Amino acid sequence: EYGVRWNFFLTLAAVAVLVKCIRRRALFRRWPGGPSVAVLILLVAYQAALSAGLQFYVESEPRTCSARVGSDRWEKINIDIKGVLCDIFASDREGILGIIGYTAIHVISEDVLGRFCIWNRGSSHVSPFYVKSVGGRLLITSVVLWLALIVLVRQFGISVSRRSTNLSFVVWVLAHNATFLLVLWLCLAVLKINIDKGFTAFPLFQALNKNVLPTFLIANILTGVVNLSMNTLEVDDFPAILIILLYLSIVSLLALVLVRKDFINSEVKKFS
Repeated sequence: EYGVRWNFFLTLAAVAVLVKCIRRRALFRRWPGGPSVAVLILLVAYQAALSAGLQFYVESEPRTCSARVGSDRWEKINIDIKGVLCDIFASDREGILGIIGYTAIHVISEDVLGRFCIWNRGSSHVSPFYVKSVGGRLLITSVVLWLALIVLVRQFGISVSRRSTNLSFVVWVLAHNATFLLVLWLCLAVLKINIDKGFTAFPLFQALNKNVLPTFLIANILTGVVNLSMNTLEVDDFPAILIILLYLSIVSLLALVLVRKDFINSEVKKFS
């Protein structure tokens, strides 16, 4: 998924550094939309390389450079990396190349979903009109992203690939994020929650927010347990859904238990 030795935390670290470098450019400070345009251009160039043969390399070529000697496909890719660096890149190419896609997701999410759709830059007061306009902008953004994904997949034949984090994958992630935010906005609208006066998030959301890392680690361990206990590729749809629901229930329950434990510890400290 990310390579032989690569870990997604390395991707997160690289994305954090790249985003800071991009945001600090003087040109982009004067032009708020500049970072998104820059990463989009980079992403399109990356997709062009994938379509020209890099996608096959990511998915099918060996994990060592020595095994590629005499390979015509490897020669067409025209990547001149030798020795140890070549082997490192070959073994962890998904993670290294994936930095491009995840950086694009981060920057575009901040600029489009954040600054354009949600964040109130005018004042600290959240007017009813502004709340309604957030829903409209999220709806427009969601529709545009889904249409863009359909065009990429059906017209250009660029299938969504998580391994290469290609252009379609980035648009797919952004479309899901925009749609999910739209659904949350609809929930607030239906429940008639006045966000200007503040409101308390659902207990499960609070639990996840307060224990992000422990919950993430627990979820990863449970994922490993599931993968080791069965052949997930051959499980039928109905049992698979039951397993996913059980998995989510356990993770959610443990997150609530962690919050409850923190509450008990804080109460004990008050009386100690």
